[in-house]
Amino acid sequence: MFENEARLRELGLKAAEGTLAEAELDELDQLVKAKRAAKAERVHVVARLRETVVANGINVKDLYAAAEIVAVAQSLAASKKGPRAGSPRSRRSGAVLIEMDSTHSKGAAVRYCQGQALPNYVPLAFKKLDDGNLEANLARFTTDEGRAHFATAEGARELARWMKYIKNRQVNVKYRDAPANAA
Repeated sequence: MFENEARLRELGLKAAEGTLAEAELDELDQLVKAKRAAKAERVHVVARLRETVVANGINVKDLYAAAEIVAVAQSLAASKKGPRAGSPRSRRSGAVLIEMDSTHSKGAAVRYCQGQALPNYVPLAFKKLDDGNLEANLARFTTDEGRAHFATAEGARELARWMKYIKNRQVNVKYRDAPANAA
């Protein structure tokens, strides 16, 4: 951040009020030029940094731990505002904890993400796992992040909530009544 930001704002307010002295006008001009130069330098540094990252094949996982990435993603999702805030995509704010690809479920892959809002209906693929041994069946599809998260107290509560949801909620009627051999 620009080191003289407070003084720049103070002089800007005086200029807006029309109470700026001649010496302060010169100071304001110098501060504006310095801030522009600082912004230009920052843009240049970021460009060089990007070039270095690309040239060396560095990715986000090389720079930050998975927990840090998840925390930032959750923070960004929590700060979302506007009409898309309630969309299904924004409800999946955390890491993928449980995932079944299309070879284990009909149609697209299904997943449960950390902190996900519970949908109106249980996905059919998850409901089919509820054969009396739900926890063990879910464990087969739990990701590494999921195993780490579910090992924590908060994660254990979240897993219990998800399992209760699978057991007690209904599958969407159009899927529940479909013949077993239908695609």
